[in-house]
Amino acid sequence: MVSRRPAAPRPLDSFDDVASTAGGAVAVVRDFVARDFVAEVERGHAGRTMQLVEALRSAKRSDALGSVVDTLTSRELAELKAALDREASAVGRNRLLRGWIVDHRERLIASWAALSLPGVLHGGRDDIIQSSGPPLPGRSGPTQAQRHHNAVPIAGVQAVEQASGGAAAVFDFDQTISTRHLGVFEDMEQAIDRIFGGAARVKMLQAMLEHLSRCSVTIAVVTRNSRHVVAKALKQVDLFPFVARDFIFGFEDYEDSVPKSSVVNKRILQTLGVPAANLIFIDDDRSNIEDVRTNCPASVVIQCPITGLGHAEYESIIRWANRLSKGT
Repeated sequence: MVSRRPAAPRPLDSFDDVASTAGGAVAVVRDFVARDFVAEVERGHAGRTMQLVEALRSAKRSDALGSVVDTLTSRELAELKAALDREASAVGRNRLLRGWIVDHRERLIASWAALSLPGVLHGGRDDIIQSSGPPLPGRSGPTQAQRHHNAVPIAGVQAVEQASGGAAAVFDFDQTISTRHLGVFEDMEQAIDRIFGGAARVKMLQAMLEHLSRCSVTIAVVTRNSRHVVAKALKQVDLFPFVARDFIFGFEDYEDSVPKSSVVNKRILQTLGVPAANLIFIDDDRSNIEDVRTNCPASVVIQCPITGLGHAEYESIIRWANRLSKGT
C-alpha cells in the first residue's frame, strides 16, 4: 500500500481564514486586539480610555466578572472607582488609571470578553476589524488621520473652524469652565448641575462664548484633563460648537512637564497668527496664570475662583472682547 503524504495546510492569508479556524485562533486574535487596545490606553488615547472606563462601569453594575477565575472582580472595580473619585486632579486620575492598568494588565485582558469591549469578537467579525490595531490580513485598518479625527468624535453638532488672525480666548476647563474637577466616571446626564453649576450658569457661559464668536475671537481650551472627556462634557450643554475645531488640548497632547504657555504659544497663537496682545487666558490655577503672563507678554490673564468663572469674570471677558473689536 502506498502511503499518501498529507496535504500541506493552506496558508491563512485572509481574515476569513483566521476567523474560520478553531476557537484557539480566534482567541489569539482577541488577545492581540486586547493588548493593542490596552497599549493605546497607556499611551493616553482618550477615546480608548473612555471606552475602557464605560466597560468597567458596566461590569461593576452587572457583576459580570465575579465568578470567572483569573479575571477582575467587582470588588476590584469598585476599589478602582473609589480611588479615582478620591483623586482631586485630572492629571492624578489619569496617572492612577494608567498605573492600575500596569498592575492588572493580564487580568484585564483575561476579562476582555466579559467586559464586552469594542474590538472583541462577539459574533460579528467586523468588531475585530474596527479595533485600533494594525489591519488584519485581507482588510485595511483606519488611517492615522481617521484615528486623530475619531479621538474627539463630533456627534450632532459641528465645531466652528478656527480663523487666522484676529484674537484668541484660551480657557482652562476644570474649575474654570466647569465648577469642579471632571472625573472619568462622571455621569454626563447630570452635567448641567454637577459639572457646570446649574442652568443659569450654563446660559451665562453660552452667552459669553457666543459674544466672543461674534467678535471674531477664536475659542480654545487647554486642560490637564482628557481632551475626549472635556469635549463630551461641552457637547452635553451645547458649548462645544463655540470651540474652534481641533482646539481642545488635553493630556493626550502634551506632557505634564510642559507649561500651558508653551501650548498656547506653539499650538494656538502661532497656528492662528495671533499676537500675544490679542490673547486672553482664563484659569483658576495661579501658577498657570503666572506662566502665561510671563511667557505671553502683553496678554490679558484672568484668574477665576476654584468654583469656576462667575459674573465678575464674565463681565471682564465681555469688556475685553468689546474693546478689541473696537480697536481700543
